[in-house]
Amino acid sequence: MERCIDAELRETLQKLGAELVLAPNSAPDESPSASNAMHHGDFDDDERTVRSTFNRILASATTPADAKRGARAAASPDMPAAVTAEDDAAKPMFRRSASSPRDQWTQMDAKTGC
Repeated sequence: MERCIDAELRETLQKLGAELVLAPNSAPDESPSASNAMHHGDFDDDERTVRSTFNRILASATTPADAKRGARAAASPDMPAAVTAEDDAAKPMFRRSASSPRDQWTQMDAKTGC
C-alpha cells in the first residue's frame, strides 16, 4: 500500500494530525507503531501490530482531550500504561486467519519457483 501514498495524501494526513504507520517496520516493540504485518490480512495475526494497537488505544485514553470528553478509561487507576511482551495477564491468542495458508503457499512458491 505504500506505493499508493503520494505527497498530497501524506500532507492531508499531516494536516489532520493523523499518524501514518507503514508496515512492516523496525519501530521498537513498545512503540504504538510497531508492526511486522506484510499484508492487509496480517494485522490481526501479527503480535507486534496487535500489541502496538493496544498501546495506541491506552495512550489515547489518557489524553487531556479524552478526559474533557469524559472518557471512562482516563479515570481508571488500574489501566496499564502499556502492553508489553512480558505481560501475562489477559495475554492475547494469535490464531492465523483464513488467508494465512494462501500467504504461506505464495511464499513457498516464490522460494521454490513453482
